[in-house]
Amino acid sequence: MDNISPPTSPSDSSPKAKWSGRDKSGPFANPDLLVFWAPFLLVHLGGPDTITALVLEDNELWLQHFLGLGFQCWAVAYSFFLLFSNRNLWLPTVLIYIAGLIKYTERTRALYLASSYRFRNSLLTDPDPRPNYAKLMDEYTNMLEAKLPVKIEMISKPNRINGTSNEADWDKLSDLKVVQRAYEFFETFKGLIADLIFSFRERNLSREFFLKRSARHAFLVVEVELNFIYEILYTKMAVVQANLGYLLRVFSFSLTLAASVVFYMLEKSKFKTIDIVITYILLLGAIALDAIAFVMVLFSDWTSVAQKANNLQSICGAQCA
Repeated sequence: MDNISPPTSPSDSSPKAKWSGRDKSGPFANPDLLVFWAPFLLVHLGGPDTITALVLEDNELWLQHFLGLGFQCWAVAYSFFLLFSNRNLWLPTVLIYIAGLIKYTERTRALYLASSYRFRNSLLTDPDPRPNYAKLMDEYTNMLEAKLPVKIEMISKPNRINGTSNEADWDKLSDLKVVQRAYEFFETFKGLIADLIFSFRERNLSREFFLKRSARHAFLVVEVELNFIYEILYTKMAVVQANLGYLLRVFSFSLTLAASVVFYMLEKSKFKTIDIVITYILLLGAIALDAIAFVMVLFSDWTSVAQKANNLQSICGAQCA
C-alpha cells in the first residue's frame, strides 16, 4: 500500500516554517543573528568618507544609488520583520539599521551634490539686473538742464577673492595660512570645473599673489587648492562639513555604540560562539571606522577653514555689538 503523506498547511510553506525546518546544528540554526547582521550591509555600502566616486561620471549615477538605497533598505526591513523571533535583538538591529541608513544616505547625497548639473547650479548666483543706463542719463540730463549739481561716480566692483587686504601677513606662509589662502582660491576658481567665466581682475589678483611667492609656497597653495577640489568631487566632505553633517555623524556613532552595549548585555547562551565572535567583530569594526572618520574630519583642512570663519564671525559680532 502506497504511503500517503499528510497535506501540508499553508503556514508550512512560509519563510518562517522553512527556517524552522533547517538543520539545528548548521550555520542557520538561529536566523536571528543573521538578521542582526543584515543592517551592517547598509553601514558598509555607505563607504568611507575618503572615496565616493572613482571618476566624475560616477557622480552622475546618483539616482541609481538612490534607487539602490531604497531597495537595500526594503530588503533589510523585509528580512527583519519576516524572520525575527528573538525580540531581545529588535533594539540593536533597529539601531544599526538607522545608522546604516544614515551612512548610505550620506554617500548618495555626496554623489548628488558633486553631479555636474547640481554642482554648476550651486555656483550660479542670482542674475544681476545691471543699471538702467537710459534712465540714468535722462535723470542726468534733466538735472543739468535744471542747473543742479550732479556728478557721476564710478564704483569699482568688489573682488571675488577674499582676504587680500594685508599682503604683508602672507610674506611667510605658515601651514594654516597656506590652507586659508588655498581655500580662498578654491572658492573663487572652482567654477572653472563647471566652465564658468572669470574676469581679468580675478586673474590679475591671482597672478599678483603667486608672483610674490616662492616656488615652494606657490606649489603648496596649489596643492591644497587641488585637494579641496578633489574632496568636493570624490569624497563626502560636501555632506560631512556642515552642521547637519556633524549632527548626523555624532548621532550615527551613538547608535552604533548603543547597539554594541545592548548586545553585550543580552543573554547569548543559545547562540553559537562563532556567531557571537562574528557579531562582535562587526560591531567593533563599525565603531572603529566611525572613530577613524571622526578623527580625519576633526584634523582636516576643512575644519581649519571653518574654525577661521567662526572666529571672524565672533569678531564681527563683538564689534557690531
